[in-house]
Amino acid sequence: MIPVGYSCTAAANRTLDAISEACYQQTKAANVYRHNGKDYFWEVGRENADGAITGTIYRYSGPRTNPKTTVTKAGSFRINPNGTIARGVGLKGLYESRTQNPKAPVKTATLLPYTYTKYGRGMGIVYVDKENPSPDPFKKMIWGLTKDLQTVSDFKGFFTRAGKPIPVEYEVPPRSTAAGEKAVRAKAITAAIKAL
Repeated sequence: MIPVGYSCTAAANRTLDAISEACYQQTKAANVYRHNGKDYFWEVGRENADGAITGTIYRYSGPRTNPKTTVTKAGSFRINPNGTIARGVGLKGLYESRTQNPKAPVKTATLLPYTYTKYGRGMGIVYVDKENPSPDPFKKMIWGLTKDLQTVSDFKGFFTRAGKPIPVEYEVPPRSTAAGEKAVRAKAITAAIKAL
């Protein structure tokens, strides 16, 4: 949540990123957090010549979703150039919760079981990732994995849904790239199929 072009040290930026991640984990907003039963939010202020990050912290008077809720200034914050937090209501605890116990977000993939029949012969069950059923740009084909992890790809007409969707949970490591998340997802799906 640093404005584009804002200048600060890499260490200060990493600390603010960790605070933003902890905020998002708590409230689904990158700059809103809870401290002692109250909701707060922070805003980055002006640039500092020493590379520190400073800003203002505000406190909500009640629930954030209530239109009658007001905000009042609760103080300021400072992240030193070396990444340590000099001041800020509840920010040290928030930062420590993120860095000492980084919690990977849990996501869910959905496998759809299909019976694969070709030319009147049952070819078994194929498990298809609901979010990624086919690389075919025309969407006329389905691809998935069999119980023994063989890849099957064929026209949709050869597949019939065979049972309830199977949820597969997987953890996305903090600071994962899209490719990294895709690899974790594929590994979780493979493990789930093996366990069926």
